[in-house]
This record gives sequence, C-alpha cells and structure tokens, in this order.
Amino acid sequence: MKISKGRVVLDTNIVLAYTTTKSEDSPNKEIIHRWEKGQFNVLWSRDVLNEYINKMKFFGISEKVIIEIISHFIQFGEAVEIKFYHYEVYPEDAKDICFVLCALNGYGSHIITYDFHLLDLADEYMWKFSITILKPVPFLQELRKLLKET
Repeated sequence: MKISKGRVVLDTNIVLAYTTTKSEDSPNKEIIHRWEKGQFNVLWSRDVLNEYINKMKFFGISEKVIIEIISHFIQFGEAVEIKFYHYEVYPEDAKDICFVLCALNGYGSHIITYDFHLLDLADEYMWKFSITILKPVPFLQELRKLLKET
C-alpha cells in the first residue's frame, strides 16, 4: 500500500471529527497535520466540499471555521474535475458517491472514512479500482511504517 505522496480523499466524518475534537492526539488531527507536512495529497471536488459544508452547518460549526477549513482544502488540496460518473459498484448511501467519484476521477489511492457503507466496499474497490478504503488509524499506521522505511 503506497501512501507517501498518495492521493487521498477524506470522508466528511474525518473532517467533522478534526473540526470538533479537543484532543491533540486525535487520529483525525494527525491526518490533517501530516497532509499539511506534505506526506500525501488530499483530493477534493466541488461535491465533496459541498458535502463538508452542509454537514458542518448541520452540526453547528461556525461559519468562520467552515470558511477556514474549505479555504484550506482549496488552497492546499488538489481539485478534481468530475468527468465520468459511471462505475460498476455504487455505495449504498448516495451521499458517499461524491467521495468515490472524486477518488476515481482524481486517480486516488485512498478513501479515509469511518462510514461502514464505504468500508464494506474496501475489498471490491481495491480489486476493481486499486483504491484502498481505510479507517484513520490503519491509514496512519501504514503511513508511519512507510515513513520509517524511507
């Protein structure tokens, strides 16, 4: 599993957890900090950003914080234009489709999530699309291992 300089899509639950956690030891904070250090690339599309915004508003995140986070993704992430929409296996939850489309159109290597609808597709997506779907801790374990070896 190649993570370093990988092309990663973060599910909304990762961004929300990063935004709301008070713990500096949060795996979600570590993921964002490692991205900021350039250890991998984060992909986003308009639909992904819209999903982030809608969920942050729903959970009462302040407009100032929402603007800061979305600006950060726009400035430091990689925009993906969605050119194709059809693929063989759709997630059960329609709100997850934007993350899969972003990964497929952006030649993503990983989707990081807590969502069981996406995690249930991990084997099939690895086999069909070479996209690894992981929870944050296994992603970080692989990243740490890889960085010690290089």
